[in-house]
Amino acid sequence: MTAAKQFISKQTLFLGVLIIILLLLLNIVFTYHNNRIMQENRQLQKQAEEIKIAVSQAIYIIHNADLALRGYALFKDAKYLPPLYFANEDKDSIYLTIELPLRKQNYPLTEFNQLKDSINAYVHLCMDMKVLFDQKNFHEFERLANLDKGHHLWLQYEKFVRTIHAYEDTINLNAQHRYDEAEKRIYLVQFLLLLMCVPTLLFTAFHTHKRLITAERLREAREENARLLAEQNITLEKVVIERTAEIARQNQELKEQHQQIIVQNITLKEIQRQKLEIYTQTILEKTQIIETIQHELEEVKNSRSESEDSVDIEIIEKIKVILRSRILTEESWQQFRTDFESVYPLFFTTLRYHYSDITQAELRLSALIKLNLSLKESATILGIAPESVKKARHRLRKKMKVEEEETLENFIQTLT
Repeated sequence: MTAAKQFISKQTLFLGVLIIILLLLLNIVFTYHNNRIMQENRQLQKQAEEIKIAVSQAIYIIHNADLALRGYALFKDAKYLPPLYFANEDKDSIYLTIELPLRKQNYPLTEFNQLKDSINAYVHLCMDMKVLFDQKNFHEFERLANLDKGHHLWLQYEKFVRTIHAYEDTINLNAQHRYDEAEKRIYLVQFLLLLMCVPTLLFTAFHTHKRLITAERLREAREENARLLAEQNITLEKVVIERTAEIARQNQELKEQHQQIIVQNITLKEIQRQKLEIYTQTILEKTQIIETIQHELEEVKNSRSESEDSVDIEIIEKIKVILRSRILTEESWQQFRTDFESVYPLFFTTLRYHYSDITQAELRLSALIKLNLSLKESATILGIAPESVKKARHRLRKKMKVEEEETLENFIQTLT
């Protein structure tokens, strides 16, 4: 039950810390988002002010054109005309300063284009009226002046300005609303963070205090155990001294027995080695006798004339095959292997471990090399030509990946 409570406490603490970390990350994200909204608000406010200023410049076109024409008509002096010329020349650049930011805000430009057309028409009208005045066509000049196109243009401009200001104010309000929402989210996260931190810290402090008390009790228990152990050690020392003397006596007996076993093992090993050597020598002698018989049969075969019975020659060949097959039979190989493994018990196991694809023929050849038999002696025992043994040794060397500077004999001798 205590272990279950400890597990639940650890899980609760872990969960609380995890939630605090998540809330901190969320707070960072919201703070970053809020800062970005503030930057966007400042940018939008700046852009709105720039648009309002740019829109206000449009009135200068109307004022300049109107005042220049009126001054010229009243005082008949050309020095009043430059504002009209400037209005005609600067109107396109002023339109551009208004149009570009409005396009960035995706503002519908229909009303702006209408105002732009009206201003262009009014500036052209003022230029035409100046020409009429120069031509002393005062009647037509007065008629056009009485139409009061400037007043209508002013009303159209006022309407456009109110629309632009309302649009920019809406953008600012929306941005401010997003900022307020982001700020509320930050306050909510910070409140939740506080709500999680306080219980978690109290929970941690409680369990830390509990652990300290447990640690103190554990320390006292350890001191008591140490005192008891010290008393037990005094008692045990006497027992240890007695047991040490007894163990020393037993060890001496075991050493003597071990020495006897070593001597017996050495004797047995030597007997097995001699037995293996005798068996190997017996096989060699047997193979030499068989080779002698084969040689004599070959001479008998060669001495017979071609006219003599071919059946006898065939019988001789069969006898030779039988003799050759009996050099190292499966039974003699098993006996040889048993004697060999009694002297080198791990040799074949080591070969199979390192070279899993090694064949029985290669195991036999490796054993003969381990016994330091020559190429001719190995060929005699295996009942094959020395050249075949040479090729088999070459293949075995490749399979074992023996270095060029090392001989196959030395390499096999290093194996167990």
